[in-house]
Amino acid sequence: MRRRQKMFWDMHHLLFANQGALAPEKLSGYAAELGLDVAAFEQCLSKGKHAAGIREDMRVAQTLGVTGTPAYVLARRVPGSDKVQVLDVVKGLPPYEVLEMKLNDLGSIPSTYRRGGRRPGGGMTEHRKKLLFVCGRNKRRSPTAERIFSRSTDFEVRARGVSASAVRRLSGSDVGWADVIFVMEAGQKQQVFELFRSSLGERPVHVLDIPDEYPYMDPELIQLLETGVCGALGLSDETG
Repeated sequence: MRRRQKMFWDMHHLLFANQGALAPEKLSGYAAELGLDVAAFEQCLSKGKHAAGIREDMRVAQTLGVTGTPAYVLARRVPGSDKVQVLDVVKGLPPYEVLEMKLNDLGSIPSTYRRGGRRPGGGMTEHRKKLLFVCGRNKRRSPTAERIFSRSTDFEVRARGVSASAVRRLSGSDVGWADVIFVMEAGQKQQVFELFRSSLGERPVHVLDIPDEYPYMDPELIQLLETGVCGALGLSDETG
């Protein structure tokens, strides 16, 4: 009814300004305050025309753990279906860098048709090598590596940082997950050994010698990453 009376956003703002006073008996007062047709408004409320849709939206939100706004549901469409696969839920209003990293992560999470499925070239994927990229704050170098190497069907990729202020801080489970670890600087290799020796085992740790002086997805940074990683893995300098 509010939309029909062309006062939807006026009512929206008024309700948000009075979130502690939303009892049914209050709503007619807000309608009167906005100059709406109160009788028509109350009739619309009593019919409950949209109640089922609202309850369903609330059920879905509760299933996802969403209890307020803002919230971001990160998902991908399931190939060959009209369904979506929910990958992550971000609650609140995170810094832009955090949301950007999570969006970049979507490219490194294997789709259901990739795992154990047929690669674009026609062969079967039996094992995708797990690459872990480590830098300081997980803002530029390792996220760039994660993005470019996750394009390949040969790899699963994670990016982490060793700094206490890292967007996604390195953990023992990350180290244990990886087949191969790449760090940007020699000091970071030492940190990995000191902090996660028990998780490291015999996993190789390669130092790429890339200083923290390149913006995210900088072409020169990409070239350095591709050359260093492909050289360490004995591959041609192609990630796609």
